[in-house]
Parts: sequence; C-alpha cells; structure tokens
Amino acid sequence: MSSGLRRNGLMRRMMFLLVLFVFSAPSVRAADVEVDLELVLAVDVSRSMSIEELAIQRRGYAEALTSPQVVAAITGGMLGRVAVTYVEWAGEYSQQVLVPWRLLSDEADAAAMADEIRSATTLACGAPRSPV
Repeated sequence: MSSGLRRNGLMRRMMFLLVLFVFSAPSVRAADVEVDLELVLAVDVSRSMSIEELAIQRRGYAEALTSPQVVAAITGGMLGRVAVTYVEWAGEYSQQVLVPWRLLSDEADAAAMADEIRSATTLACGAPRSPV
C-alpha cells in the first residue's frame, strides 16, 4: 500500500474517532468557563505504527499547537479560548489520556500543552516510550 493511501486511511479513521469522541463524550466544563471549542485529540498509537512514526506524530501535534495559525484560531474565536485534551489509543480497551483537559487562551497556554505532549512518557502498544 502506498504511503499516501495509508496516510489517507489513517486520517479518515482519526476523523471518525474524533467525531465519535466529541459527540459521545459528556459535556466538559473547566471551572464553568465557556469556550469556543472542546477538542479531543485522539491519536492512534496502535501496533500498525513504528516507534519512529509515533514520535513524529507526537512531535507534529506539539508543533501544530504552537503554530501561528492554530494560536490565531484559539484566540480568534468569539470567546478567545478552547478546551483541549490529548488521548492516545491503540484499540477498544487501550486508551490513555496523555494530557487531561486544558484551557488554552493564548500562545503561552498552547506552548505549555505542547511541552506536556513532548515530555510525556506513556505506554504505547505495551512498550515504554521516552519523551520526544
């Protein structure tokens, strides 16, 4: 299977799961603070991915959070803040909340969450992972 087709299939699965998580999860409230968006970053860490792919993926999410476009989206909403959580999953019975719900309202908040993603160690596919 070509890399592009594999990536496209992965993106479809991720989008489906994201929609599923968002619409089936109970309402999240961060100290009764209203937000523009509640976003679950549900990240595939199944055995179909190599350790290198997992590291690239985690780095990519961390870098994306601090990109000027994402920071502008976070601050540019009607309320200027979003709630985000980062969950790694590898199957029906294998999920781990790597970063619990965080309220992001500026570049510093986004950078702090990106640092949490980069520095976290977690069990992915049953093997210890080191920070990326």
